[in-house]
Amino acid sequence: MRVLPHVIRDGESTGFDPVADSIMADGIATHGHPRALVGALAYGYALWYILRRSDKLGYGELVEELLATSDRWGRRPNVAWADPSWEGDDRLERRRFLRKRLANDG
Repeated sequence: MRVLPHVIRDGESTGFDPVADSIMADGIATHGHPRALVGALAYGYALWYILRRSDKLGYGELVEELLATSDRWGRRPNVAWADPSWEGDDRLERRRFLRKRLANDG
């Protein structure tokens, strides 16, 4: 998954939320594995943090920043703007879809 383009596009935002929402929507569409999505958010936050700096990073500073701010980059981003079916519990909708499909194919 490509994380850097999202960070560059939304890097001027005052918070990481718009970047996280974009990364998550892209990740769900292309990958979908929970570990890949969390890793993409962590990597995206690291890039966002670095690109907002004008001075040098201290030794271990980036790791410390990621650990200290996991509540910011580790939250579940809002992806309803990309596809409303990605939010909430849509098991009932999936069952209806499968029943309808089976009825039409049978």
